[in-house]
Amino acid sequence: HRVSVLCWDRHQEYLEAHQVELDGVNLVRFPIKSTLGSGLKQLPAYWNYSQACGAWMKTHPVDAIHAHDLDGMLVAVRQRQRQVPITFDMHEYFEYTRKVTDLTRPLVRWLVNRMTAKANAIVYVHDIQLEHLSKAAQAKAIFIPNYPDEASYLPSTKVPSKRLRVGYIGKIRQFEQLKNLIEATADLPIDLHFHGDGIHYQHVLDVAKAYPHVTMTGRFSSAEVGDLYRHIDLLYVAYDTKVVQYRRVEPVKFYEAVLTQTPILVEGTMDVARWAIDAGFGFAIDGTSVTSIHQVISDLVNHPQKLQHAQAVLAPLSQRYRWSDVVSRLDALYPFS
Repeated sequence: HRVSVLCWDRHQEYLEAHQVELDGVNLVRFPIKSTLGSGLKQLPAYWNYSQACGAWMKTHPVDAIHAHDLDGMLVAVRQRQRQVPITFDMHEYFEYTRKVTDLTRPLVRWLVNRMTAKANAIVYVHDIQLEHLSKAAQAKAIFIPNYPDEASYLPSTKVPSKRLRVGYIGKIRQFEQLKNLIEATADLPIDLHFHGDGIHYQHVLDVAKAYPHVTMTGRFSSAEVGDLYRHIDLLYVAYDTKVVQYRRVEPVKFYEAVLTQTPILVEGTMDVARWAIDAGFGFAIDGTSVTSIHQVISDLVNHPQKLQHAQAVLAPLSQRYRWSDVVSRLDALYPFS
């Protein structure tokens, strides 16, 4: 297979490398300036990105399109040539709104229904995504969950440390939860490690500058992620569960924690919290409460055997939820010789 990924370089960071080969994949970056999270203000830039994708595909014919989420699917349907087959890869739960009015919910649902009808195949990552799909759409849906590629994470043996290390690894989107973690641990003998960029990176960094126990490293590559996990003892998995998607689905970090045998501090109102707590590798917190976070982490500092038990629980579970177990399902989508 020859794979090309058409990227929207919103920050125009790759002007000198707008087309590169990485791990056998052709990356094509369109430097169209836009601010992530700015809502409808992104529409002109999104239109230009769609046009750029269409122009590229006219000169580089493709045999199939794998469209990421609704915004990618809209571009694929509009710009495809010769009615090539499209896979709608749904990594979002579309039955929620954020800062927009509820009037947008029917529009989003209408668009999703239109796109699933036009898709030749649908990839979904959680059963809740099927709840609002037609029977015809469900019949062409394939379950390929967000399991981590073990090659990037193993071996998972922790690098020893005298201090407890709590880590957050991923997009920095949850400002309140991360700010509360920083403030809750200021008087505890632990270290916080935040790895990743995102729309709230600078805001969290501004808070962290006043706290010497916090380290923030910014963006990381897939080649680095295994080492990041080897240097933390406890993973912080706290989201704003007023957003239905965050409350109901299983984040990638959840599976990464299992694979790397890293116990988790988990938002107690998340659906995955009950399983993690009952299994013995999760510790429930309220990410909106400094007191809650402080009490739980303080208890783990004073009773390290609890963390050791959680790590032992994860040892047999770490053999599950691996990308190698599900990646072959893509063969049904792309049976090209």
